[in-house]
Amino acid sequence: MNKLLESDESLPHSKVDAFRQLKPVCVRLSNLSLQQTVTSAKSRDLLQALTDLSDVLQRLPNLDSKLADYVFFPLSHVFSRAAALSSNIIAAAISCLQLMLEKDWRVSEEIDLFTQLLILLSNLLARGSADGEDHDLSKSVLDCLITLFRSARRTSCPIQAIGTEKMTTIIGQILFTTLAIAKENPTVMLQKKALTALQNYVFGVNDTQIWRTFFPGIVSQLTKILQPTSQHRRNSKVLVLALAVLSALLEKTLFARNSTPTEEEQTRNSESSIWAQATSPQLLLVLAKISKLQFHEKPEVREALCKFCFSMVEDHGHMLPDCQSASLEIVITTFSREIHDAMVTYDHLSRLVLEHSRVKACCENLYYKWVSSLPRHFQSTDSAQIECQVSRIKIAYQALLEAGFDPAPLCQALAPNFKDCVGVVLNSQAKQSIAPVDALALNELRDLDQVTNRRIDYGSRLNPPALVQASALQSLEDLLFTVHLTKAGPNFEGHFANSVLAASRESKTVSLWILARLLDAETHSSSEISKSSSLREHLGMHNDYVDPALNQALEILSSSSEDDTSDTRAEYMSLEILTILAQLQGEYFRSTLMDTLYPIMERLGSSEPTLRDYTIRCLDYIAYACGYRSCGDMIVQNVDYLVNAIAINLTSSDIDPQAPQVLVMMLETSGPSLIPYLDDTLESVFGILASFHGYSRLVDSLFSFLSSMVKMAKLSPASLEKSVMEHRKEGTTRLAVYEVIRMLDQIDRPPASDTLLDATSESVGSSERDHTKLGGVAAVNEDESIVEYSGQESSGTSKIYSTIQSVLRLSQFYLTREEPYLRRRLLDLVATGCPYLSTNQDEFLPLVNDIWPVTVQRLYDEETFVTLAAMQALSELFKGAGDFLASRIEDEWHNIQRLYQQLEKKATTMGPSKANVNSFAHATQAFEGIVGMLVDLTYHVRLTSEMEDDIFTMLGTVARSQPNVRDALQRLNEDALWLVLDLSSFDATTPSIAGHCFQAVVIG
Repeated sequence: MNKLLESDESLPHSKVDAFRQLKPVCVRLSNLSLQQTVTSAKSRDLLQALTDLSDVLQRLPNLDSKLADYVFFPLSHVFSRAAALSSNIIAAAISCLQLMLEKDWRVSEEIDLFTQLLILLSNLLARGSADGEDHDLSKSVLDCLITLFRSARRTSCPIQAIGTEKMTTIIGQILFTTLAIAKENPTVMLQKKALTALQNYVFGVNDTQIWRTFFPGIVSQLTKILQPTSQHRRNSKVLVLALAVLSALLEKTLFARNSTPTEEEQTRNSESSIWAQATSPQLLLVLAKISKLQFHEKPEVREALCKFCFSMVEDHGHMLPDCQSASLEIVITTFSREIHDAMVTYDHLSRLVLEHSRVKACCENLYYKWVSSLPRHFQSTDSAQIECQVSRIKIAYQALLEAGFDPAPLCQALAPNFKDCVGVVLNSQAKQSIAPVDALALNELRDLDQVTNRRIDYGSRLNPPALVQASALQSLEDLLFTVHLTKAGPNFEGHFANSVLAASRESKTVSLWILARLLDAETHSSSEISKSSSLREHLGMHNDYVDPALNQALEILSSSSEDDTSDTRAEYMSLEILTILAQLQGEYFRSTLMDTLYPIMERLGSSEPTLRDYTIRCLDYIAYACGYRSCGDMIVQNVDYLVNAIAINLTSSDIDPQAPQVLVMMLETSGPSLIPYLDDTLESVFGILASFHGYSRLVDSLFSFLSSMVKMAKLSPASLEKSVMEHRKEGTTRLAVYEVIRMLDQIDRPPASDTLLDATSESVGSSERDHTKLGGVAAVNEDESIVEYSGQESSGTSKIYSTIQSVLRLSQFYLTREEPYLRRRLLDLVATGCPYLSTNQDEFLPLVNDIWPVTVQRLYDEETFVTLAAMQALSELFKGAGDFLASRIEDEWHNIQRLYQQLEKKATTMGPSKANVNSFAHATQAFEGIVGMLVDLTYHVRLTSEMEDDIFTMLGTVARSQPNVRDALQRLNEDALWLVLDLSSFDATTPSIAGHCFQAVVIG
């Protein structure tokens, strides 16, 4: 340093500038560090001097050996007094030393200085580690050690020149302190620094004997870091670094496989093999402890573990044969979890299995091990473990096939265990049973618009509802698809085609699911095959499981309707099998519809909504696959098969309760075009109603069919073409003054006057409520209720008309039944059929005469929803029969008045509180219903003068707020309506004047 102080003429210009910047800082630092006593003020000055030196060093591009020695001189005085200085001063000094190393100070070329620095940093690291809160000092020392060992790797002088014994002592102390920081320090930053330093130690020191000496201790501490615990969860980056250190340590202590080793390498390999045999048990224990990381949530951790284990198989498997199986298991498992380098890892795995017989044997043993334990995994509820186990088997299976392994023993081992797994999953949930057909369930069927206006993606897969663990079944399906795509498929499939004939229903359910998945896989594999003879040849190759699948599906669907405790999962699978077969065979499947269509349609009568909906979707897919325009078109074109099957079920001694609901859905799906084919079926239904009228559920299901039939008949083209009989009354016609004058002028002309007076009386006399004739409808004799028609000829009734008429006439005998839902259904039936039947008054009015007594009595039903249905039915009768009901209304008028008063009282006195919100809603609906019924009565039926007054009394209070009521009363008597509305706003308060007494005015 004295020479540098004497002259700087020999230095280059850049170094002169560097020296001039360093000189004042180093001189000041040297003076401060040489002082004997250190006060707080001097400590601050010393820290500031070190900070200034750090700033200067950062500005310098590089640092040669002379300048480095010049800078290190004052720093050496600081380090020599490290025990008396604070940690922050030592940390600042070490930061300066690190900057010198980063500026290309090749200190490792000077063995003595390098050794002294190692000893110094080792002691300082121990000091920082002992003080648990002194993180800055530990961080600075670790950063300096990392830089020091990286610098040593760049120099030509090997570290081994220090001597193995001396170096072992120094490295041992550094390793002990660094591992303690990595394992016990709570700061993640220091943990990562310590592991990074360890990795650089391994790369920087090439003495294999040193690392073999410390290998057990290092591996033990790293295993404790890598082993997951519930008390302390390591940072993912810390785990990745620990695995990198472990991998680097193996590279230093073992030698990779070399196809053509030299003589020296053979000697080294021999020594390594002896050492590896002694170390193998410890590595096996390490693999067992860190294997849990293969399920770590972070992909980077799984990737690091996979790379470590893969290097053990590929590079060190010849020296660690006992660890090869465990490492290969971890590699396949982590690969199944989709790590970042998944494809590269699988390519390497396939190559290893193909090229090395030992790896192939390990993979085979693992495959059989995983296959035998597969049912046990499916008994657990851990879906991640199940998916992992299935992925392991798939990867091992594919790797073995690519290596040329015979697939027959692989499939032979997999098939029974696969079937057991499916059984475990399907039996994990209690069996679903078909409940008896319920009236409420029958009322929940879809409307026609919902059934016929479906939008379906026929390219998508038809998935059954998830009754069991969907994820577990999906894993099994993926495995089945993998096996099916290989040349071992027929052997694997034949096992299940034979087992489907088992007597146990549970076994059939399992086999049906497997066959459904095989057929679904066949659909994907045959997507490019044209729908021609080539398809038949393609299917002929798989008849060993296609025919058993079809037969068993039909057997399940046929027997399920007879067994109330049957498992609906078998029905779902049977429906799916038939649908997939239709997709495979296309129009060739039409010949099978004769046997399959009715068993499928029977599921439409199920009380389980999901099964009904799934059946509808299956029918849509089958119709599309077979080339029909729609599901309804398929039903109509195969109606002879369906009607024959339904007739058999309705005429047998054991009546199928599903048959009526099959008819309902057939009608709602096909529409009115199906009605002409149901003559014999209707006769059977009428016969059953006559013979089994005491069975409420059966009667309700049969009337649900009749209701659907009436609903569809209204939509038939013949019904839409018919003109509806109109009984709506016209309003009062007012004569203008000029019309009266013209009438008076014509009084002297008798012939003309008679005609004019007749027309006038017909116009003005609306208050007498004569029957208005539209389209040739005749007047009704009120006293005798005899109908006389003019201008309308009686025409023959159609078959549909006669059917609806018979249904409505039959309903009168069941309107007194105890079941309220049946009564409501029948009243709805009356309301639906009346508009169609009223087009032929000759046939309709006798029917009205028959059903009137029982229908009007339902107004007073104890169930509100029945009363509402009765009001709607009576409204339709008023519209269709008109004045024919005038005398009948007059007889029933007092009862109707009392009902109106009761409902009005309930609706006005009961408020919508939380306690009686339902009762309030029912009362309001009932009152609104009777108001609507009275409005229709006013529009269409002739009323007596007394009844008119009662109508104004009842409806006058709501005429102002409801336009339809006001319009009806206006047509009845406009002047009376004006009076009612005027009086409702009249102020009738009695005046009060002193000395006079006024009589109160009473209105009403």
